[in-house]
Order: sequence, then C-alpha cells, then structure tokens
Amino acid sequence: MSVRFVGVIIVSFSFILAGCNNNPSSKPTAGTGKKTAEAPADPGTKTPMGTEAEARTILKAALDSWAFGDTLEKFEKDHAGVQFFDTNWITKKRLGRYEIGNVRKDGVTFDFLVTLTFREDAGDMTKSSDYHVTKDADGWVITAGGR
Repeated sequence: MSVRFVGVIIVSFSFILAGCNNNPSSKPTAGTGKKTAEAPADPGTKTPMGTEAEARTILKAALDSWAFGDTLEKFEKDHAGVQFFDTNWITKKRLGRYEIGNVRKDGVTFDFLVTLTFREDAGDMTKSSDYHVTKDADGWVITAGGR
C-alpha cells in the first residue's frame, strides 16, 4: 500500500512540475522581435493528449471493474497502459455503484466529479470524489482526489 501511495505522490508532483516548464522560448524571431515557441525535437511525434470521451471511457472501465469485484491488479493487467490510484480500491473497499458527473479540462488533465456508493456491513456509504485522468506517452493515469 505504501509503494502505491508514494507512486501517487510522484505522479502528482510530476504533473505539477511539467505544467511549470511550458515557457515559450525567449529568442526573438528574425527581425520581428516576437517570441516563438520551441519546435518539438521530432515534428512527427504526436502530442500524448487524450480526448474527454477517451478519458471518460477509461475511467468508466476502471470503475466498472471495481464495482464487479475485480482486484486493482486484475484491472491493470487487463488494461495495459492504465494506472489507477485510489486508496479506497487499494484497501479493498467494496464499490456498489457510482455516477460520473461534471467534468472540466485543466491543461492536459480531465477532472471528473464522481459519486461513489460503498457497500459496508453497517449499510451503504456514499462519498464524492474527483478523479484526475491524464494521458501521457506511456498510457493513462487515473488519480483519485478527496472531497
């Protein structure tokens, strides 16, 4: 459990640091004095950014797998290239149902508001959470936030 938590922290900080390093070049263009953005090293390389529909689909697949009782390890094995970080799944809370609500785009990340209902011996417990869904060069990263 602590290894996955450390992974969540590392992924979160890498997104923050990546967002702080997108400054345009300070070199003026020839004769115009305007600044230009630096060209990518390989112009044929596609930007690793997914669409809202793709992000929603991969989040739904993860939550469906959890609700059907799959382990996190099984989900990640069945969905190569997807990493899912939620301490509730890691600690084996039983997800009964969920509802994906509003979404907003924050840079390359899609933030989804989700209502989760957990099955507990004392009765169902409903909790709101937000999920940050990002596509990078290696695949998808889904990180739960608290509400």
